[in-house]
Amino acid sequence: MKFFRCAMVLFVLYLSAFLPAAEIDDYSAKILKSLGIKSSPETMIAFFEKGPSRPLDGKVLVEHGIPATQIMIIIMQEFARIQYKPAVPSLIKTAQGEFTWGQLSLVDFDCQRSPRSSQENQRRFYYEFLKFNAVNALGLIGDPSALPVLEGIYNTSPQGYGRTNAALAMASLGYGAGIVDIVKETGSKIRRRAADACLALSYITGIQFDYEMHTPVIRRKRTAEKAAQWWKNNKDTFRPNGEEIRERRLNPPPIQPPSLISLREMLLAASNLNDPDNQFRSMDAREQLANLGTGVIRQMRLYCLDPEEDLNIRMEALRRYSQMAPRDDVEKVLKKTRKDDNPEIRDLSKNLIEQLKRKSK
Repeated sequence: MKFFRCAMVLFVLYLSAFLPAAEIDDYSAKILKSLGIKSSPETMIAFFEKGPSRPLDGKVLVEHGIPATQIMIIIMQEFARIQYKPAVPSLIKTAQGEFTWGQLSLVDFDCQRSPRSSQENQRRFYYEFLKFNAVNALGLIGDPSALPVLEGIYNTSPQGYGRTNAALAMASLGYGAGIVDIVKETGSKIRRRAADACLALSYITGIQFDYEMHTPVIRRKRTAEKAAQWWKNNKDTFRPNGEEIRERRLNPPPIQPPSLISLREMLLAASNLNDPDNQFRSMDAREQLANLGTGVIRQMRLYCLDPEEDLNIRMEALRRYSQMAPRDDVEKVLKKTRKDDNPEIRDLSKNLIEQLKRKSK
């Protein structure tokens, strides 16, 4: 369980590294400060290469719920944000799997606190994420001296996350050899891989390719076709502009909390289970939805059955519709949605049908 938690923490940081913030976020700054690490470039590069100058406080890591290796990923994210070129030599080595003493010491720190039987797998896992984030940082820093290394990593990476990441990093330096593989990956049956590829292609082209984890099947297919058509029309003339790509990646539009004016916004906010501080108004939305009454049943039904709608919104609508609508109407809707093209909708519908059956006993 501990390894799984660490894996999920690093996966979240991989996503945040793929989408760097315009400034170091409060959470990351708090972690560094609590461990006695100043957020100055000189202090961070020293830590990155040599590790902590004093023993790490394991209690602080437990408080934040992170493995020690995450500190290195936070530092790489900061190198990328400020485009810190003195870090490039160390990042190149990390990307190639030549880890610094500091990185090795933190990986050892984490592995020694796990069962012996899982330590080797955990070690490999951390090494891969260190390499992945180093590639990402090299692309964002924009130093052309990293290009030969990035191209080598791209050429030796299998189709998937690592290859997409290396191709995006090369494009961020103005080299477009990997774009063809990013376009292919937009049609991957593995949704996370396809979503990452669409995000990468959006950064590279400045065109919005509509594909996220909650995008339904019908729109995912359409987006993959759009990407393929764009490449067919532009592959002979398109040249990536590294400066523009880095700007798009480093300064994405801020995510605005929903206004909760419409039912759709309420459903969207209420579906957010990762909002413990109500930053994106998930708690407000749930309270408002609970107070709406039966006047929105007809509109709620439309969201339940809309094949174009985001899956998180449809699923939230289905759960609430099944609680507020007359039973006969709920059964009619679930009869349709249990045959939906999206497996998430089918699975939820089956569960809701089972709940109805249990209530009738």
